Amino acid sequence: MIKTVSMDELSPLIEELIESGTDIILTVTGNSMFPILRDRRDRVVLTHAGEKLKKFDIPLYRRDGGQYILHRIVKVKGDHYYINGDNQTFIEKPVYRRQIKAVVREIQRGGMIMPVKHPLYVIYSRVWVWFFPFRKLMLKVYLNTVNKLIKLLNH
Repeated sequence: MIKTVSMDELSPLIEELIESGTDIILTVTGNSMFPILRDRRDRVVLTHAGEKLKKFDIPLYRRDGGQYILHRIVKVKGDHYYINGDNQTFIEKPVYRRQIKAVVREIQRGGMIMPVKHPLYVIYSRVWVWFFPFRKLMLKVYLNTVNKLIKLLNH
């Protein structure tokens, strides 16, 4: 039997497991971390975040409204973080340490396991953060190209 549960129902268990030192695997939902994480296809291994996170870490945090988010730290500023989804054009700030529940240790994509310390992943994360100022333009070009292809296919 399979039971679907909301993140609100799971969150106390997830937080308890993480605090006790147990890593958990979570299937990603949403497109905010595309292209590295695909909606309902990829999974992440979450682990205890420790006291201080670094730029490029991907924490699981809870917004004040209760929503759980998995985005990348793009800047550390004093006691808070600036955070951004890889598929977004805005930065969320401030996110405080008290809001962070866990951090991604590895990504599972298809049959591949990619630790966040793997050199290829490290290069990807740095390049992707570096490209942040160009994302709006990249997204516009991508969407225009897709729309032109769709029009061509429909004729």
